[in-house]
Formats: sequence, structure tokens, C-alpha cells
Amino acid sequence: MKDTIRSEWLKVRTTRTAKGLLAGLLALTALASWGTLHETGPGAAASVAGLPLFLVASWGVAVLTLVLGIRSVTDEVRHGSLVPTLLATPDRRRVVLAKIAIVAGTGAVFGLAAVALGTAFAVGWTVAEGATLALGGSALAILALKMAAIGAAWAAIGLGVGFVIRHQVAAIAGALVYMFVVEDLVAVIARGAERFLPGAASEGVLGMSAGGAVIVGPVLGAILLTGYAAAAIGLGTQRFVRGDVT
Repeated sequence: MKDTIRSEWLKVRTTRTAKGLLAGLLALTALASWGTLHETGPGAAASVAGLPLFLVASWGVAVLTLVLGIRSVTDEVRHGSLVPTLLATPDRRRVVLAKIAIVAGTGAVFGLAAVALGTAFAVGWTVAEGATLALGGSALAILALKMAAIGAAWAAIGLGVGFVIRHQVAAIAGALVYMFVVEDLVAVIARGAERFLPGAASEGVLGMSAGGAVIVGPVLGAILLTGYAAAAIGLGTQRFVRGDVT
């Protein structure tokens, strides 16, 4: 098992996918931080844990770790490296477990990176404006833990999607359509049902909402998001274990 995990870590560390997605996340977080602080002014940064810039950052974490999880499978299918992986580790469930460990861990790092950069922007902005930043260590630690959990969960969801839909373009396009279109449609068609969807669950975990009111609490949000991740991994594992790999 250690060799399988080491192999998956090598793939993440030496390919451009994770590096490119992390660079995109940092750029998005920097843009969101600058835009939010420029619009609201230093007075809004009284408590860094409540800054709306972290809501935008959490969306970036969710989308990009979702893509990370999908590509961790579909890149191997696309380039044909999945077959050698299975020849080295015939037990497909071990491959799934190794990928979960590495991809979810990488997703958590994405969440922590977004918090670190957003906090740095908030601190730098308030210092430059001569304002006072109430930077509570415990609140910041909780925020970092929440963002790491969001990143890990969405990476696991993406991994499951990748195992189910191995065509890279179809998987990523479908996931993005869901993220940016389907949840909004559900909110219009079946008002109230959207609170139980993954996007609302992420907002609930973070304790923030674009609408100004959190529609689910942190505990329920965490339960829902964990459930979606477990369901995606379960379906993906069944598809991967029972399906043919050519």
C-alpha cells in the first residue's frame, strides 16, 4: 500500500496538473481579495474570518479541486498510464484508496493555501490603510480547517466523477455545468431544495453565503458534503472495480 501511495504522490508532484490548478487558485484568491477589500474598505476587515473574500476563495477551491480529482483519473486514461498502474497494483481498491489519500490531501492543501493568501491580503491591506485587524488565532484556525475540509471533499467528489466518467472533456464540462448552472436552476424550479446540494453545503461549512444568509449550518453542511463525497467515491469505485480498463 505504501508503494501505491508513493506512486500516486509522485504523479501529483511531478505533473503540471496540480501545479497549474494551484496557480489558478492563488490568482483567483488574489483577485477576489483585492476586489473585495477595495470595494468594502478597511472597515470590513475587522475580523478576517468574516471577510466575504473567503467565500469567493471557497468557490475557487471547490471548482479547482473538483477538476483536480477528475483529472487524477482522466489524465491517466487519456495518456494510457492507468494500465501500467493496474499491472503494478492489480487490486483496484488499493489504487482507489491511494488516490483518495493523495487527492484529498492535495485538495486540503489547496484550501489552506487560499486561506493563507487571503489572510495575507487582509493583513497587508489593513496595515496599509492604517486600520486595525482583529486577527483571532482560533477563528483563523477554524477557518483554515473548514477550507481544508472543503478542498478535500470536493477533490474526493471529483475523483469519483472521474472514475464514473473517464472521458476527460465530458467529465470536466459536465461538472462545471453542474456547478455554475444546475444548482441555480434547482433553486428556481424547486425553491428550498438547493439547500441540500453540494454548493450550499460548502457555504454552510464555511458559515458564509452569497445571499447574505447561510441556508444550512456548519454541522449539516459538513454531513452533506461528506455524504456527497462518500457517494461519489462509492459509485466511482464500483465502476472502476467492475468495469473494463483498456
